[in-house]
Amino acid sequence: MKLKNLKIKALDPEQNKGKAGILWAYHIVMMICAAACVGVLSMALAVHNFGMPMLISYFKNPLIAILNITPVIFITLFAYLLIGRAWISFLVPSAVIFIGTMVNYYKLSMRNDPFYFEDLKLVSEVFNITGGGDTLNFAPRLIIFFACIIIGTIVLYFICPGKMKALKTRAAALILMLALAFAFFPKYYLSDTVYLNTANNDLINIWSDTQRYVSRGFVYPFFNSITKMRDPAPEGYSEEAAQALLANYADDTIPEDKKPNIIGIMLEAFNDLSKFESLEIEPSVYEVWHQLKEENYSGELVTNIFAGGTIDTERCFMTGFSSLGSFRTPSWSYVHYLRDNGYVTEGAHPGYEWFYNRLNINKNLGFDRYFFTENHFKDIYDNNVAPDSVLFPDIIANYEKHKDEAPYFNFSVTYQNHGPYEIGKTYYGEGHILNEGISDASRDILNNYLGGVKDTQKELKKMLDTLNEDEEPIFVVLFGDHNPWLGDDNSVYKEMGMDILGDSDEAFFNYYSTPYIIWANDAAKAQYGEIKGEGEPISPCYLMSELFEIIGWEGPSYNKMLGEMKEVLPVTHTSGQRVENGKLVSEVSDEAEKMLNDNRIVRYYLRKDAMK
Repeated sequence: MKLKNLKIKALDPEQNKGKAGILWAYHIVMMICAAACVGVLSMALAVHNFGMPMLISYFKNPLIAILNITPVIFITLFAYLLIGRAWISFLVPSAVIFIGTMVNYYKLSMRNDPFYFEDLKLVSEVFNITGGGDTLNFAPRLIIFFACIIIGTIVLYFICPGKMKALKTRAAALILMLALAFAFFPKYYLSDTVYLNTANNDLINIWSDTQRYVSRGFVYPFFNSITKMRDPAPEGYSEEAAQALLANYADDTIPEDKKPNIIGIMLEAFNDLSKFESLEIEPSVYEVWHQLKEENYSGELVTNIFAGGTIDTERCFMTGFSSLGSFRTPSWSYVHYLRDNGYVTEGAHPGYEWFYNRLNINKNLGFDRYFFTENHFKDIYDNNVAPDSVLFPDIIANYEKHKDEAPYFNFSVTYQNHGPYEIGKTYYGEGHILNEGISDASRDILNNYLGGVKDTQKELKKMLDTLNEDEEPIFVVLFGDHNPWLGDDNSVYKEMGMDILGDSDEAFFNYYSTPYIIWANDAAKAQYGEIKGEGEPISPCYLMSELFEIIGWEGPSYNKMLGEMKEVLPVTHTSGQRVENGKLVSEVSDEAEKMLNDNRIVRYYLRKDAMK
């Protein structure tokens, strides 16, 4: 017996003209129910490792469930109006949802990175989610999901027979659905306000981008991730225009006889607060730092951030970009340049790999290896996040492993001294802040912060003393990422009279500036000469260029372009403030404006198109 003869003819509107309207409505209801089931199945898979409690949480916040299920229903009905047959109109959209949910599941499993809309541009990358490593195992939940789609398709084949032939009605309905989509999709799926209103934080770490995504299902956050693609090319951009700008500069390689080892360390929340005259700080707190400044090259970084947003300074340093965008695809960076010139490129952060998505983005920026809590520090340190007394010796150990095989580059980010700093308990003793008459809360915060940075310097001195004995030339770049958190609403800054909140130029620099030092061991000084002095305040994007200049490298074409811009605009800030001719200004000369526009074009090219 042919399969089509098993269809329930009583449910075919074409066979029952008198009940056609009711039967078409019945078909639509059945398809809505089937599509809703697919939406729920997608959510069940989207919970990943959080299990049933997360699935239940989606329905406790009904807006999450609605925003995940509605698109599945919409595209199923849209397909029905377009195709006219229920079973095909269910199968095709359901297969698309299944594939998307499956990719999301395996990306989370293999990379702790969800499936973003932007990833659709990287089909080969999306389907190579194992990174050439483990074989994918078809999870039982995926088998159930797939089986339900097949069963649903077969059931709809029998209980919703016939083909809708009312072309005018279908066309009108399609137009209406498109109008509804244009009206409601941006309002709900691309809205930052709606996204915040769907916060579902009880089961997750709120600092994890990945977990915040999971806490909203898959379909909804996937569509919302379109907002992450708002990364328009600057005016006048084309690949040809960017290449023409870079062609004005020679792209030099590093001479074989001038390849010193380089270690960069970004110090969490590190600043020299002794520059504030209102603070009476015990002199030994910054004794090491002040000695390093006196003996080496130092200056101030004018960062884009305050008390948070670590990755901005971090990635400006690695890329030479004054403002950042998406790094979800391979991007040019100084790390890539060094690796292309024979350097081993490594780094470490004794925090979690998912934080700021460093695991994936650091690969895109050119690191051979990067060490985190999950893949390294949990094996050598038992108590949560490793302090500097663990990180700094580990950097030396990794350098020792590779120094004989190739020149070595390491860029690491500390975690010690991350705020907030506890009130009611001190971890490094009392007496780091000497001011009288201040509140207990401010005293505790300052003692914990200053005690922590003093301990960092103690460990730093040990590391530099060890590196100084090495026979190979080594440069070390040290800098702070941002000013520390000092109490809610900047309470300590206010109480201590530290000028960071005024509208003066001094307040601007106090708010955003952190120190840097470029240190060289004796072997490097013997080969490259003494490096001492104080540089002018610069943006973090120029710090690698500053190092290149000290070593004597011309570097890549972008570095030369950046060097010219540094001479005119040593500070270019995401707030729109610049330093030109020694003055902080919001409007720059025509020459400087052209430099900024050219730099935007080249930055976009290097980040988006140069590594294709």
